[in-house]
Amino acid sequence: MPEPTLPPELDPRRRPAVRPRANTGNRARSRADRNKRKRYAVLVARTLATVISVALLVGAGFVHSSINRFNAHAGTLPGTSDVAGNKDAKGVNGADMNILVIGDDSRDGYTQAQLAELSTQANPGNNTDTLMLIHVPANGTAASVVSFPRDSYVSIPGYGKSKINSAYADGYNDAPQSSTPAQRQAAGQALLISTISQLSGVKVDHVVTVSLLGFYNLTNQLGGVEVNLCQAAKDSYSGIDLSAGKHLLMGKEALSFVRQRHGLPNGDLDRVKRQQYFFGATIRKLLGQNLLDVLNISKLNNLIDALAGTINYDKGLNPLDLAAQMRDIAAGNVKFQTIPLAAQPFVTKPGVGDVVMPVGQSEMYSFFQGLSAATTAPAPSSTSSAAAPSASGSAAPTTAAGSGSAAPPTQATTAANTGCVN
Repeated sequence: MPEPTLPPELDPRRRPAVRPRANTGNRARSRADRNKRKRYAVLVARTLATVISVALLVGAGFVHSSINRFNAHAGTLPGTSDVAGNKDAKGVNGADMNILVIGDDSRDGYTQAQLAELSTQANPGNNTDTLMLIHVPANGTAASVVSFPRDSYVSIPGYGKSKINSAYADGYNDAPQSSTPAQRQAAGQALLISTISQLSGVKVDHVVTVSLLGFYNLTNQLGGVEVNLCQAAKDSYSGIDLSAGKHLLMGKEALSFVRQRHGLPNGDLDRVKRQQYFFGATIRKLLGQNLLDVLNISKLNNLIDALAGTINYDKGLNPLDLAAQMRDIAAGNVKFQTIPLAAQPFVTKPGVGDVVMPVGQSEMYSFFQGLSAATTAPAPSSTSSAAAPSASGSAAPTTAAGSGSAAPPTQATTAANTGCVN
């Protein structure tokens, strides 16, 4: 059988051809061709290195073993597909994915030492003060993260209008008396998902919950995340006490940074900006890590042990599938926004207190429907401030907004933002 031959340009034994001296007109084209081949060779080498590294680990059973162990601890939440009111909005690509991230404020089971280290105290409530909806397109090259301020005044199915952070607690507390803690959590999760879906007009495909202790452990395992404060921050409620400038935050300090709202000019709206800023800095750190360091089995197992029982996600979410879908993500393509608010957003409601008024339903739906188009468009540069279509450019709001017009749209930032934050 004749020996298989390689194309001449890939044959390592082939001697370089003697080329005639190119004339001046062809020299630039020849240089461009060489540069193109060089870039292709580098890409192939990196791809092979990645595939070989992953194959070695998977072949040994390490990655799947670690992921399966993590799933056993974390992948325990009920799915979202059967939740009442969790419907698709018109125009949203069915292949896209919407992940609801919930900051679980419960302190059930925490010891006094843990409460002290977290700069908090026992609290019987189940409020969810951090809510983010992450929109990931099918091609995985970009993502939009939309925050819902805790005091957003919205309709909660079956409960009327109240602050959005009370939806989970309402479902949890009103579950049948015979319910187990897991069943109460499922009821709280379902009511919150229904509330988010009704407000946004999009389906929540997956859900992730992160406890205070989970956030604390995660930042410690990452070795800290760098932030840059525009001015000093000190607050007795959250426990933050930092000078202006750059800081590497982990554990207690990181938690205080993202929890502070007292002492900030716009209260919870400024806390939302802090949380988005920290999330972006975390993404930059993760994307900047060496592949073999990320796949270090000892570190991976330590991370799983630290997060066990403090971070949870629904049974239908596969971390490996999500990572594969977002393998080409870049920091400049992760965009952070806040839901559009009414022109006069700060209002006091009897029996509820100080609230933040979102825009009307038609404008809110238009905003969220625009996320799909925004994230499937050509990847923006890291300095781009383009956002989803502005709420002010869509149909007139309904009376649900409590205002005749929308406030100026919240300026979008990306995970590539390295400036300072208040």
